Amino acid sequence: MPLNAGPEFFEKKVKYEEAKTRAEKIKALEEMLSAAPHHKGAQTLRGDIKRKISKLKEALTKKRGGARSDRYSVKKEGDAQIVVIGYPNSGKSTFLSRVTHARPEIASYPYTTNTAEIGTMDYKGVKLQMVEIPALMRGSCYSERGPWFGTIRNSDGIVLLVENQRQLDGLLKELEIARIRNMPLIVAVSKGGGVEHADYPVFRLEGKWKEGLKKSLWDKLGKLKVYTRKKGKVEARPMVLRQGASVRNFAKGIHKDLLESFRFARVWRESWVHSGQKVGLDFKLKEDDIVEVYA
Repeated sequence: MPLNAGPEFFEKKVKYEEAKTRAEKIKALEEMLSAAPHHKGAQTLRGDIKRKISKLKEALTKKRGGARSDRYSVKKEGDAQIVVIGYPNSGKSTFLSRVTHARPEIASYPYTTNTAEIGTMDYKGVKLQMVEIPALMRGSCYSERGPWFGTIRNSDGIVLLVENQRQLDGLLKELEIARIRNMPLIVAVSKGGGVEHADYPVFRLEGKWKEGLKKSLWDKLGKLKVYTRKKGKVEARPMVLRQGASVRNFAKGIHKDLLESFRFARVWRESWVHSGQKVGLDFKLKEDDIVEVYA
């Protein structure tokens, strides 16, 4: 079957052949792929283009000159990892300092942050690791900042810090290009800014915004916090489980050997008239349950 590619495809092909950098080649190849025919006879061509894109992206993320391979990765700590992203001078460092005890460098000129800044945000005993990565810009996933998208992809959630609708649309476009989809995400709008529409929870960083933002972010993560009760005393720091978790998951979280000697558990729930009910391993837990295991 003939290729039957249109003139647009061959224009993109020339652009690819003239490209000098890996980033330029990747962009040109993706444009070629978009312009390539979709019929059966073009399957081999489309496969070749996809393989070239994959190899170039892999090469782009490798460090040169023996640089540390962990430069673009942040080890997860706490109960979840949240990445804060935004354009230059969008107020990411100020935001981080307000929701955590981190003290990143804050200045009025762009690109102050060149490495990840890390802090811990407390939400009712839950410890959320907040990671501010260097400022993004149009085409960041093709640039030397591209490897940071791996950190975003591996995180548990995202805070987009923006000043206006244009910035929000631009950041969402960068995430789409990097194929980062269906992640827990909220939007924080810096003081004086505003957005007209968004498919995500939006918080203006004015007035008493912190507790509402924390709760919304926690709710988006799809987790639940459960408190341990031992000898009548409830521990301040909760255990974090996935939504839908059972007493079995809770007991295993304390110690895997506890399942072998498990007899029953008692659960205290605010909505119950009579709390301290006796339950088994398959009982489903809810947010803010208090559990005491008997073995």
